[in-house]
Amino acid sequence: MVSDSFPEQNLEFGSTISLVLEFEEKQRIDIIYNCLSKNGTVIMELQDTFW
Repeated sequence: MVSDSFPEQNLEFGSTISLVLEFEEKQRIDIIYNCLSKNGTVIMELQDTFW
């Protein structure tokens, strides 16, 4: 999967990563999202998307 940065997000070469995880069960999605967002920076909240 390829993604663009958000318009208000500065691009710093060598210090960025885009991570895509896909799960079938909503409960598992919520558990993993909550764990990652606890010490991470959420740029786009968890939401349904067209893809």
